[in-house]
Amino acid sequence: MKKEINKTAGNLVSELDAARQRIAGLEKQVDAAKMERTHFESNFRNAMDICPLGIIVIDEYQNQQIEILYANKAILDIYGFSTIEELKTMPREKWVMPDSPASIITKLSSGKSSKLTPGHFELDVLDKSGQPRNIEVKTDIVKWNGATKLIQFYYDVTERKKIEELLHHSQVDRKSVV
Repeated sequence: MKKEINKTAGNLVSELDAARQRIAGLEKQVDAAKMERTHFESNFRNAMDICPLGIIVIDEYQNQQIEILYANKAILDIYGFSTIEELKTMPREKWVMPDSPASIITKLSSGKSSKLTPGHFELDVLDKSGQPRNIEVKTDIVKWNGATKLIQFYYDVTERKKIEELLHHSQVDRKSVV
């Protein structure tokens, strides 16, 4: 009987050692997965930060406040800011030009920019120095830290609009000559 107890104690020690080794192996796998996730998140953020489209993620509150959760460099460039903090301090009313469509101004100034619904529209904004910018905006819904948020993609079409206007004027001038 004593041998069986010793055998059992020996088996328990062996099983405990094997369990410790399995745990150590699992810990290494978890560490590797965490490292891979960190690299993926870093790569993804780097890609978003250099994207030529302006990307902004906002949270809309019931009290008509908007919190900017993320803004990439292209958004900052559109508005002429160097930091997200500068962008956050800009009053919403200054995000759009006075002659932009009233519905868009109302949506932005009321803090209900889309009521978290996807959409597409054009927007004329003023940058920090007061220069107008023509923007195409695509909005959509995104899960951000597990909650539903609004993501907006800004495409600055200012130069294209200028070229289109010059082309239109040159065609009008050409027709008037002929």
